[in-house]
Amino acid sequence: MHVVMYIDTLPNRNAPPCILLCESYRVGKKVMKRTLANLTDWPPELVEGFRVLLRGGTVAENLPESFEVVRACPHGYGGRHWRRFCLTTIRQQ
Repeated sequence: MHVVMYIDTLPNRNAPPCILLCESYRVGKKVMKRTLANLTDWPPELVEGFRVLLRGGTVAENLPESFEVVRACPHGYGGRHWRRFCLTTIRQQ
């Protein structure tokens, strides 16, 4: 079964458009549509970010540059004790 999720924008006459999270799927030869959530109250930038994620994109452009490694704990022989020490020092900071 092939299921596709997408964001649908439905215009209203004298009100802001209704933004819905929908799912489409096939039953035999019929294409069925199901509304999963109403996203009308979400901020526009959040809806657009979610739309990008549903299309297979990423929200962060350069994911490795989004994080900074402050300290890496050793592993291997004796790593368990160092890991416990690192976690306790990180929690205390």
